[in-house]
Amino acid sequence: MAPTRREALSLRIATRVMTPHSLNLVVHLFARKPLGAVRVSVVAADPRLAISPAVCALQALAPPVVHPPQGARFPLPAIPLCSFVLRAATPARYALTVSVRDAAGTDLIAPVHTVVTIPGGSA
Repeated sequence: MAPTRREALSLRIATRVMTPHSLNLVVHLFARKPLGAVRVSVVAADPRLAISPAVCALQALAPPVVHPPQGARFPLPAIPLCSFVLRAATPARYALTVSVRDAAGTDLIAPVHTVVTIPGGSA
């Protein structure tokens, strides 16, 4: 059975502390079928959290495959990703929404609501 639009893509979100006032947020995109232009955006409910870049745009996504000299093709573990830097002067927990949309603005997957913590402290 061919994947439906929402089954065609899944994601994984990871964060890493860069400085006491900034995080790196990485969105890994797992495509199960070829997809055209994809835009990933991260929006904070609190304006004190700065997000850069505002949008990550990928021209196309496809399930990675390798063509061995003999035998069938098989998937590789290479995964496209979008990387964002989150900064805030005030240590706190910040609510985020991560959206993945096609060129027409249609959600390819339900928006993901999550919370990140900016730890604060000295560098």
